Amino acid sequence: MELATCPVCIDLMAKPCVLGCGHSFCELCAHEIVNLNDKCSVCRRNARGVCAPNLELEKLIEALILPLMDEERREKYERRCDEQKRKILRKNKLRCVIWSEVERRLPRNPLLLDVINRCKEVCGNSEDVIQEIREIFAREIFDNDLSVFSVSGDEQDDGPTLAFKEAFAGL
Repeated sequence: MELATCPVCIDLMAKPCVLGCGHSFCELCAHEIVNLNDKCSVCRRNARGVCAPNLELEKLIEALILPLMDEERREKYERRCDEQKRKILRKNKLRCVIWSEVERRLPRNPLLLDVINRCKEVCGNSEDVIQEIREIFAREIFDNDLSVFSVSGDEQDDGPTLAFKEAFAGL
């Protein structure tokens, strides 16, 4: 059972994924590592951009572990898999909205608040969505130098970092 336990959430891996270093995590934890932490939580090696389904481990879980579980625990596992899938889809949807807004508005210096509001329209206005928008924007701005954003029509001297902080101050 230890082989199939995610070292981050300490639960049976839901849709196991493997990083480039060879360590496996449940899908949501693996995506968090790749997109937010950059380093494997086990060995601290670079993990950015590398995350693939661990199909062999998933087959092992389905063939050997799930049949031994009682129905209640199996249903809980399946609900967790579904919830993780929804969270990942929502994050991907937010990224698509962000980049489509950036592309659409590039010629006229997009307002960061406009893009945030568009994300909320598409994915909802819950605290989870707002937190995901913050995380995605932080990563996208600093990784891709999205200095095309400003909070207002005026240029910000302090660049995207200040614009990002000011835009999220009211959320």
